[in-house]
Parts: sequence; structure tokens; C-alpha cells
Amino acid sequence: MAMASIGDRRAYQIILLLLLINNLVATYALLPPIRCDHRFRTTCQKTSVVRRPTSELSSHKSKASLNKDIIDNQLRRHHRSSHKKVSPLRNIPLEDALEIELNEMEEELHLKTPKKDNIIAPSSKEQTQKQQDQQQRPKQIKITDAASIIAGTAIGGGFLALPSVTSPIGYIPSVLGITMSWGFLLLCSFAFIEAAGLVADLKKLRANDANEKGIDEAATTSIATVVKYAFGPKYALVGSFLFIAEMLAVMTIQIVKGAELFSDCFRVPYLLGCLLPTTLAGLFSFQSKPEVVERANTVLTFMMVGGFIALIIGTILSGNVGKMVGGTLFSRADYSKLLPTIGSDAWALPVFVKIICFGQAMPLVVERMMQGVRSQSMKSDDLEGHKVTNKINGDATEDIETAVDAAKKSSLFRARTAATLGATVPIILSLAWAAISTALVSPTVSNPLKFLLSMGPSISIPVGLLATGAIGTTLLGCFLAMRHFMIDMICSICGHCSVNGMNIANALTVAIPSILACAGPALYLPLMVFCGAYPTTILHGLSPALAALVLRRRVRQEAQIKDDGAVGMVRTPRIVPGGDVTMITLVSAALGLIGASSYFALRNLASVVVGA
Repeated sequence: MAMASIGDRRAYQIILLLLLINNLVATYALLPPIRCDHRFRTTCQKTSVVRRPTSELSSHKSKASLNKDIIDNQLRRHHRSSHKKVSPLRNIPLEDALEIELNEMEEELHLKTPKKDNIIAPSSKEQTQKQQDQQQRPKQIKITDAASIIAGTAIGGGFLALPSVTSPIGYIPSVLGITMSWGFLLLCSFAFIEAAGLVADLKKLRANDANEKGIDEAATTSIATVVKYAFGPKYALVGSFLFIAEMLAVMTIQIVKGAELFSDCFRVPYLLGCLLPTTLAGLFSFQSKPEVVERANTVLTFMMVGGFIALIIGTILSGNVGKMVGGTLFSRADYSKLLPTIGSDAWALPVFVKIICFGQAMPLVVERMMQGVRSQSMKSDDLEGHKVTNKINGDATEDIETAVDAAKKSSLFRARTAATLGATVPIILSLAWAAISTALVSPTVSNPLKFLLSMGPSISIPVGLLATGAIGTTLLGCFLAMRHFMIDMICSICGHCSVNGMNIANALTVAIPSILACAGPALYLPLMVFCGAYPTTILHGLSPALAALVLRRRVRQEAQIKDDGAVGMVRTPRIVPGGDVTMITLVSAALGLIGASSYFALRNLASVVVGA
């Protein structure tokens, strides 16, 4: 037995090594070569082809040349600006570099919208200038569009974990836990909106400082930026590492569940399920045009939503509604599962927090809503110049400040409305999904999702579509986001970018979560608990609430230190209802969740050690 276990361990290690080599070789073989300037990471050029926009490529251009242009365009999008010479990230503080990476990773998660170049036909000089001014003024996002972004962010691969948690504890305790988690995250999103507004006020107050000049008040305010202004760069560094840990854990979660389903469906080993689909998904994400990846993501999203709708219809047509109405749905209720219990597989609350979380979308929503403030500021600048030209005195500046103040308040309240509407979608879907799974799956079933897939076509096919769409949409965005971080990290270490560096970055992006997923399907729920208890709660729960509480006082203090006119620069209203009491309650709840999860994990670890 000992020799067999040693042999199994060695075979397992060999398989892991082959997995890593396969990802490295496959990614390296399919990437076309490019050459990058060793001085600046943002000026990548091909050796024999003149750089031109992709839209100007002729139809007869070779496929290899087209792929080169696509990769060059991806590299240019990957950086802040392609026409400025930027120093390597290793020449700036680590916390600032990671803040930049966090923003760029959010962009690849489709949480930012790229700026499009406006091209206008020249006419008269005055008309051309007027058209340029109008086109350069940013437009504010609609509330419905912002709400759809928030809803789409929350709906992902984590939904597949819900039956594993709700079936054992019953529907009523599940409703209680989901509602509590939803209310906590919604109020924390309000706190982020207020914190982002306070950061803009702080930037305005420090506009004359040497280290704050040239900073746009309405510029992107990510979670790392809020933490940086509230607690300092070192804490922002911790937040950036938590974000990266969350990304790795999320990718591993999707690969674990995808490999399990792939193995059951095609009767292949679990390790092959970790290897083959992940490699194909990574190659597709890295090699395809961005438009193709976006279309694929849209198709997977429709597959996920369509599968969920078909599941509801299938449940009704198959006669399973009678089970729900007849009492099966309410026949069991184990409220103790809502508390951390020694020996249980997973604590329910962190899983609920992870499933419903939509905080990743809030930086985009606030940024796009604050475009209204920027647009009003540009209009006010035009008005101010006109009034000065006509020697209009005194009250013009006050009127302009009043207009900007009103625009900012309106933008922040619109963001709060969008957050409320967008967050309503995931809780409705969660409650419906919990009702179906609780009614159809017995609490003794160890793998509820596998059990649902073994039922009749009216249930198994919709669940399969839901699972495929949820895992696919999450993996595509995560692969592109982590690829950005890996490329910048390798380029920073080497001092320049090269084709080998890009190949290594692509391979590591796929290989690291694939190797972690090889630990087995049992890793699924513990990783969900880890994500919900630590990265998600700290980044999207504790940090916004505590930062808003700190920034409220800091902005007020700095405004009082300045002259009397500086008090008028504080334009952010109270977005979180209940004042400081609500903020303190949110902070206490987040700390309680983190502390209880840590205690729960340590006790379980101690029991395992003692039992061994």
C-alpha cells in the first residue's frame, strides 16, 4: 500500500508537469511573433510592416500579417496611451503599478469602455471647432444601461454553487441568508459611490498641490484608488494583491466545476477535464480578434439566461411545481447552517456573498455617471469664458459652481438608483434558483448539480446550458484580465517586452489555475467560501464602508484647513442612508464575517490535525 501510494503520488506529479508543459507549448506554438521596442512597453512595432489601424487593412492581406496587427492593437489597448513614452512599471512604486494593473484588468473584464477616436469632416474653422467640442464632451450613461452592467457582473459561474448550499439548509433559511447578503452588498455599493465622490472632492481640494496637478476630478476611481486616498498607498497595495488572489480563485473555481462536468459528460479522467477545455478556452481568448471574443461572450450570456428561463419552464411543464407548492420546498429548515459550524463542508453566508457580489462593476458605473459632471464642467468653462469676455461680474462663478454641484449630486444619486435596480436581478434569480434546487434535490445528495443533470431532458438540458454559459463567460473575462497582469509583470522583470515574454504570460495565465484545479472537485466549495469571506468581503464590503467613513472626516478637515472658499468644493452628498451608524454597522458586519470565517477555518484545521 505504501509503494502504491508513492507511485500514485509520483504519477500525479508527472501529470501536473505534463499539464504545465502542454499549456506552455500550445500557447507558444500558436502565437505569431512580434517585436517590441526594448525602451518602452507601449511602442511595439513590426519589423517589415508599417503600422496602420486595423480598419485600413486591405482584404488581401495575409492572415499572419493580420494576426500581427491584432496583437499589436491588443498591446496598445493594454497600456494607458500608445502615443506617449511610458517608463517601465518597475521604475514606479509597486503600489502605483498595481493600481494601474487593477484598472486595466477591470477593463478586460468589460468593466470599462474604451474611448473611441472621433473623426469629423472639416468644414469651416468655426464649425469644425464646435463639432470637436461637442464630440469631445463625454456622455452620461443611462440608468438602465448601468443597471444591466451591474446585473451582468453578478450573474456568473458562482451561481452553480447555490444548490450545494441551499439544498441542505432548506429554502426559508436560504432566503434569509441571501437577503442578508444582498442588503449588505447593496449598502456597501452605496458606500463606494459616496467614497468615489469624496475622492473627487479630495482631488479638487488638493488641485494646487505639486503631486496632484493634472488629475481629473471625474477620472476613473477604482477600489484601489479609494483605498489609496483613504488609508495610503501601502493599503492599496494589499487591496491589489487581494484582487489578484480573487481572480486566481475565481478562475480555479470555474475550471474545477467545468472539469467535473466535462469528466462526467464525456467519461474522461478529471485531470483531462482540467487540461483540455481550459487550454482551448485560453487559446481562443488570446488568439481571436476582440470582436470575436465579445460575440462569443454574448452568445454564452444568452445561453446562460436562456438556460435559466428554460429551466423554469421545464420545472413547470414537468409537474415539479406541485412539489414546491405541496410542501417539499418548506419541509426542512436548518438555520444552524447560517452560522459557522465545525465539521461542515462550507459556511453558507460567504458563499451567498460571493454569488451575489456585483462590486466589480461599481467603478465603471460611477465613472460613467460622473461623465455628467465632466460634461457640465466643460459647459461651465464655456459659459465662464463667455461671461468674462462680456465683462459680466461676480455672480458668474457662483452660478457655475452651483451647476457643477447639482450635476455631481444628480450623478451620484443616479448611480445609487442604478445599483438598486441592477442588484434586484441577481437576488430574484438567486431566490428562484434556490427554490428549484431545494424542491428537486434531496439534502442527502452530495452533488446537486450532477443530480439535476441526470434528470429528464426538461431539467438536464437547461441546467447544462446554464452551466456552460456561466462558466464560459467568467473564464473569458478572467483570462484576458489576468493576461494583462502577467504580461506587465514579466515585462517589468525583464525590462522589456518580447514575444517570449508574451508566450510565458499566456501560458502562466492558463497553467496556474489549471494546476490548482487538479487538486480535485472537493476544492470547489472551500474556494467559494474563501472568495466570499476574504477578497470579496474586504474589497467590496469592508473597504468601501470604512473608506467612506474615513473620507467623510478627511475631506471636512482639509476643507476647514483651506480658506473659506474651499468648503464649497465639498460637493458629495450623503449617499448611504442612516449616516455614520450605517457605516459602522457595515464595517462591523464585514469584520464579523472575516473574523468568524478565520475562526471557523482554524478550528476545522485543528480538528483535521488532531484527527490525523
